[in-house]
Amino acid sequence: MTEEDIKVLVSWMEIPPNRESIYGSDKKTTIGGKPKITKSAAYAQMAAHLHAKTKKCKDLKARNMQQRWENYVKNSVRLKSWS
Repeated sequence: MTEEDIKVLVSWMEIPPNRESIYGSDKKTTIGGKPKITKSAAYAQMAAHLHAKTKKCKDLKARNMQQRWENYVKNSVRLKSWS
């Protein structure tokens, strides 16, 4: 993924409902409210957002998006600990 792709994904993750769909919420469970989506569906939305913004990765599946995002997060945390 390019730096531009990463910026698009990070901006998507900065929206609280999007972040919560991937990582969950620290809030207590409430009865009612918005229906929850699966993690797989959240990663599919993330891939669709990337394609909409960059016109690349049209065939990117939810699982591939999850692997790429988790790899980016893992590497950025590792690099941050080195500095």
